[in-house]
Amino acid sequence: MKNLLQYSLKNLKSELQTNLETGLTPEQYKSNLEIYGSNELHKKLSIWKIFVSQFNFFNLLLVGVAVFLFYNGDGFDQYFILAFVVIDILLGSFQEYRGIKTSLFLKKLSQPEALVVRNKLVLKVPFEQLVPGDIINLRAGDLVPADVKIISSKGLFVNERIFSGSKLEISKSEERPETDLNSLYAGSIITKGLATGVVVYTGEKTRSEILNLKEITEEKSSYEKLAEKLSYLIFRLVAISIILVLIGFYFFEEHLILEINDFTKLIIFSITLAVTVIPEALPLIVTFSLSNGALRLFKKKIIVKKLSSIEELGGIEVLCSDKTGTLTENSLKVCEVLNFSDKNLLYYAFLTINESHLSSFDKAILEAYEPRPKLKLLDETPFDAEKKFTNRLVKVRGDNLIVYKGAFEAFQKFNGISKKQSFELLKFNEEQSKQGKRVLLIGKRETTKDKIIEDIENNIKIIGAISFEDEIKFSTFDALNKAKELKIQVKILTGDSKETTFYVAQKLGLCSSVDEVVTGEDLDKLRGETLQKTIEK
Repeated sequence: MKNLLQYSLKNLKSELQTNLETGLTPEQYKSNLEIYGSNELHKKLSIWKIFVSQFNFFNLLLVGVAVFLFYNGDGFDQYFILAFVVIDILLGSFQEYRGIKTSLFLKKLSQPEALVVRNKLVLKVPFEQLVPGDIINLRAGDLVPADVKIISSKGLFVNERIFSGSKLEISKSEERPETDLNSLYAGSIITKGLATGVVVYTGEKTRSEILNLKEITEEKSSYEKLAEKLSYLIFRLVAISIILVLIGFYFFEEHLILEINDFTKLIIFSITLAVTVIPEALPLIVTFSLSNGALRLFKKKIIVKKLSSIEELGGIEVLCSDKTGTLTENSLKVCEVLNFSDKNLLYYAFLTINESHLSSFDKAILEAYEPRPKLKLLDETPFDAEKKFTNRLVKVRGDNLIVYKGAFEAFQKFNGISKKQSFELLKFNEEQSKQGKRVLLIGKRETTKDKIIEDIENNIKIIGAISFEDEIKFSTFDALNKAKELKIQVKILTGDSKETTFYVAQKLGLCSSVDEVVTGEDLDKLRGETLQKTIEK
């Protein structure tokens, strides 16, 4: 079978009937959609699989007992046992089928989107609508939606942990034809840089089949593990009972009051003795309880895919939460500006914005700055999670200008500014952080070049700083009070600065001292019992 990812871009262009610059035309898109289908892993909702999954060892043990009683019993116990098992399985199957069906529907409504070039236009398209031949743009933070051949890239690094298990980032580019270093695979994540590529494989033809396996493989819940332990205990009890009775009958036959002359009757006696300890109604009672919980959660617009997850949820003792967008609104607004430039600092901040990939900071800047100066993008360095900055080379009003935007922590030195300005920046950052605000630094440099080179990056002039505020959600206070009533500890895990995190945590009543906020660097230095105690605090 031919591997199109090994084809040259020229041959791919012909094979997929696409244009590597302008993308697919509407007619070509329809044609490729008919040939290759949509970008989906066709996972069917199987009622049979859900039904079979309800049979745990405990239920099978009960069925075995019922079958045994059918042949050797003389009462109605076997009918009651089977009724319990059937109701338990049907109720569990119905609840899980409803939960999975609803979650699949919601998954379709919240489809992630890719930036696609079609017929010379840049569009945001749901992953599902991608077809081979589409030209897509990717940058740091993006999930690769299909198997892609790289057309062009800049500083591109990819995490393929889902395939290899390795945390290491892999450098890829169009200039690396060896092995698969000029291809990107569905399910991997762009960690640095940016890339433009042509979609080669979609749906079930991608490496994402491994994602399908990942979703199928599920960890057993605490309840399921305990039910299994109970079932094995009863099974062992039955086996030991039979063995003990057989031994007793063999050695003490003449002393037994029971007149047992038939080996089969002896076995029946042993099993009946052991079966008396089996709680036949236990699975049904548990399923009813969990179903009732699922129904109550459903009324509060919470979908339960798997009944046992309710039991897992009830066992939570520590809840780790992100800050931005979870405890806070994730709707930033510009608060204060420290300006060293001859123009409005927000003007230069606006020039740093890529409107096709708006961050919450970018949206806040757009709201605060009304004029829209015309500019032409010549080059850019996408946001780097390690260096915590981004820059763009733009032509505006006839001049080439590099504009720089980054977190305060990213700037170890402030080029082209005085000691007084450095002091003002440090003081501004300290004051704003204590109020829970995030600070971004803005820099600039004029140039005659059309490309960003390292020499330019290292000689940016810092021209000011902007602080942003993200207000705490009103519902957060109520949620934390309920967690406290349930004796659930809440921890904040965030990428924000120590001071900003402390401000929010203190406001929420989660800590009283900045010493209770621990950075990742501090944790890396700790080991053993010290690490454990620090995490608990």
